[in-house]
Amino acid sequence: MALSRRVGGQVQPLGEPQTISVVADPAMPQLTPQQRTANVTYQDNVAKLQRTLTGALEQANNMRTRTQAIRRALVDAPTDVKLMDQAVQFDRRVLPILRSLRGDETLRGTESGSPTTIQNRVNSAVQGSRGLAGLSEIDGFLLDVRGNTGGYEPNILPTFLRGRWNAADYYVISRDGRRLTPPEYKPLPVALLVNSGTASNAEALALKFRAHAIGPIVGEATAGMASGGASAERLSDGSTLWFSERAIESLDGKTFEGRGVEPDVAVADRPAAVEGDEDAVIEAAIRALQTAPRPAAR
Repeated sequence: MALSRRVGGQVQPLGEPQTISVVADPAMPQLTPQQRTANVTYQDNVAKLQRTLTGALEQANNMRTRTQAIRRALVDAPTDVKLMDQAVQFDRRVLPILRSLRGDETLRGTESGSPTTIQNRVNSAVQGSRGLAGLSEIDGFLLDVRGNTGGYEPNILPTFLRGRWNAADYYVISRDGRRLTPPEYKPLPVALLVNSGTASNAEALALKFRAHAIGPIVGEATAGMASGGASAERLSDGSTLWFSERAIESLDGKTFEGRGVEPDVAVADRPAAVEGDEDAVIEAAIRALQTAPRPAAR
């Protein structure tokens, strides 16, 4: 390799040419040529899918903007009622398309969250494809939901249970008719980190971890608010009373409201005792994974 600079059309060498050798680290697991080819192909297909989605969203948004402008113009100008009806009907056809692509904006802020959308699924595939290259180098991982007050990610549990990057309950077909099938991977040891701030769907995730024996739960007992679905009532003195509309029970009838999910490995959630060390919960989770049996391939 040689460096040079170009000034006024003249190229001047900078130092002597140097030889650089690039070799794979023999201590790190390597992908086979077939695995590498499959991963690159999948990443290329996912990138094309993302570009297609971006284009579809842009067209749908532009169409909605235009139909709303047409409706406003028809209101301000004397015109046939049939034209207004046609504009309304067309707008009603565009709105479901947008909701399928990006979700229902009226549901995004609710406790339960909006149903999964095409955009969610594509983004999940994109995030998964970015991690494929380094997956063979990972011995296990920690899923940290400490302080997580809830939310909804429909693909997270199938990822742990089935060794796939999504739930695999549908196929994505590209415009040229090809089926985009994410490559499977060997399930990895995983520990779930929880504390007293883990609530709502994050607690529900802890219950599923235990029910399916996915991995150890490490940390403190969770918040005891697994139900979600909170409602508010304004009281006569102007204050607000929040209460839960429902409760969650395990399959054996045990309730967790006000109690929380007890961890398999109880550790107080405190900062690291020595600067540069991990906190106590992470250290305990690493130890738990080192002694846990490796999950069998599914």
